Amino acid sequence: MFTIFQLLHDLSLTESVLWRQGAEHRYAACNLANGPIQAGVLYLGAPQVWPDAGGETAGFLLLNVPQPPKQLPKGCEAVGLATDEPPAGLFARLQAAAVARLQQDLDRAGWLTRALQARTPAQLMKQAAMMLQNPVILTTASYRVLAMEDGGLSFSDPVWEEAKQTGYCGAESVRLFENENITRQVLQSPGPLVLETGLAARIPRILSKVEAGGRVCAYFGVFQVGRAFTPWDLERTVWVIRTLETMIEPSHLATWDEEAIGDSLIVDLLQGRLQQATLLNDRMRAAGWRPQRNFRCAVLLPDSPEKGIANADYLLHLLRRTLPLCRAVRYQNGLVVLLNFAQEGGLEPYDGLLRQLADEYDLFVGISSEFRRLIRLPLYCGTAREAVRLSRRVAPQRRVTYFCDVMPFAMASRIEPEARTAFEQTKYKILADHDRRHGTGLCQTLQAYIQCGCSTVQAAEKLFLHRNTLSHRLDKIVEISGIDLKNGEELTHFLFSCRLAQWDALCRDEKEE
Repeated sequence: MFTIFQLLHDLSLTESVLWRQGAEHRYAACNLANGPIQAGVLYLGAPQVWPDAGGETAGFLLLNVPQPPKQLPKGCEAVGLATDEPPAGLFARLQAAAVARLQQDLDRAGWLTRALQARTPAQLMKQAAMMLQNPVILTTASYRVLAMEDGGLSFSDPVWEEAKQTGYCGAESVRLFENENITRQVLQSPGPLVLETGLAARIPRILSKVEAGGRVCAYFGVFQVGRAFTPWDLERTVWVIRTLETMIEPSHLATWDEEAIGDSLIVDLLQGRLQQATLLNDRMRAAGWRPQRNFRCAVLLPDSPEKGIANADYLLHLLRRTLPLCRAVRYQNGLVVLLNFAQEGGLEPYDGLLRQLADEYDLFVGISSEFRRLIRLPLYCGTAREAVRLSRRVAPQRRVTYFCDVMPFAMASRIEPEARTAFEQTKYKILADHDRRHGTGLCQTLQAYIQCGCSTVQAAEKLFLHRNTLSHRLDKIVEISGIDLKNGEELTHFLFSCRLAQWDALCRDEKEE
């Protein structure tokens, strides 16, 4: 359906209007002023002829009539137009414009039919690509890709390729959008706009914001690849946007808040979808996240992977509420907690809570070493999981394990069994052989002494020995093995040799079982 002024606008004739009378109507067809006058039809009349408009809501476009008639027929709308164009030529152009308008209505009806069948943004994007005959993309307000559909078209574009590879619009592309003032234009524009310069010089694109819940929650883009854009494509883009806005509301995408953006950032890091530091910084800004400089990664794993974690949603809520600055997400068969703190080396407040949760919910917790570059989170998450795996083998009753406590076992597990003895310290072998022959336990004594920071007081308490007894044992150790108790490298090698032997014995026992 169309109005007289819509057709005149399409033909750039609105400035030629001399006068208008009657209420504005919508029409379904246009015709020359001959034969019976029908309702819902726009007629092109000759200047000297005023037909009998007997039908309701009929309209006339009268050429070169300077003054409106004194009385209009019932239900008639009339407009006087000053033009030198012959009536036949003007009528042909009016017909073409009317057909285009009616085709648009048919397209809209077809779009609504297809849109009603779509249940997800991805399905809707597939329909949009078919209608627009061009690739389309839908992202959140923080440029995270929700859906993209190329419509079977092959093309090369840096924004598209980066989005396809990482799940985000590239940081460099986002920066160019901001530098070229494109982001502001899109936000301020009441409808879709066509971009043909700068980043879009080679492949023009239509860009539009998507609003829901009173805020901009997404961006929609169309890439000119399959065919050139037409004025109707802007209108079709509006249909897509309106459909998206009705779809987004019930899916709560409008409440895609900063916490959700931050959580998705953690998951994307863990999955390897976010590998560039510049892109990571952009996502952190979008999440409003200004973390402290130090991180640890903790993984909470169930006792039985098949059962999973009971009350996982409650645990997530508790962790987020209790641990300041930290973020907790579901990942694989457990929970991952990114611990964030300002002071290096601190364990509270998270250490006590994690131990409590581990005991209460039958969980095993692994905690990585400290790190500062968040982009390396996947590596440290791997060490946290490794801490749980190793701890369950060497100390099954331990619920919370720091990777630094089992790091020697991690190193030992990477050495081939037949090569392990070559890594053992000679002085350790001498002392271990003496223990086997005499049952003296001197290796255990020296190991405790090293673990207590070479403090005889603390080591004596740990071993339940008198301080003088411990000193006598240390003298005996030096006498037998020749180890220098003031040489840190020798003591480190000795401690690693103890762990290597312990791991080797564990592997042999497991093999025998």
